[in-house]
Amino acid sequence: MDVSQVVSPSALVILALVSGVLIGALLMYRLVAWWRRYRLARNRRIGSQGEEQAVAILEGAGYHIISAQSERVARMLVDGESRQYAVRADFVVERQGRRYAAEVKAGEVVRDPVHSDTRRQLLEYRVVFHEMAGVLLVDVPSRSVLKVVFPDLSESSPRSRISWGRLVIAILVGLVVGAAIAIWFIRI
Repeated sequence: MDVSQVVSPSALVILALVSGVLIGALLMYRLVAWWRRYRLARNRRIGSQGEEQAVAILEGAGYHIISAQSERVARMLVDGESRQYAVRADFVVERQGRRYAAEVKAGEVVRDPVHSDTRRQLLEYRVVFHEMAGVLLVDVPSRSVLKVVFPDLSESSPRSRISWGRLVIAILVGLVVGAAIAIWFIRI
């Protein structure tokens, strides 16, 4: 028995097209999944190699490695509900008695501290590792260590705290002016 007698030729064409589309979609799905796994493995390999090189770069710049993959638990409130999350710095280092959280970057784009993902990560380190002197970005390809400061978060920022010396001077000036006005009123 011939298949063309049971199924019309146009139905065979439609069946072949649908089968081709399904097989093509499956192959595309598998290819995309493979590509993601490949990129993830490559990024991990580059990151791991970068961290190994970063130790030499940091030590060459005078920093002493205190710990690697230092993790902190941070907290935030979401609609009043406390939520915890972990933040992991590549290194905690020390130089001249000051400690820093250090992030290692080996990729071409992300090693720029202004790159949005890198900037956000460094800012998160500055907030979570707040007791440290600052944040460092280790640029592996250029073998450099960049000290990143967020002026609006620094201890010397006028928004974050008032200088005690200026406060005392303002109070003393206020007392002197107040006393002068009081004496002037008493003499009148």
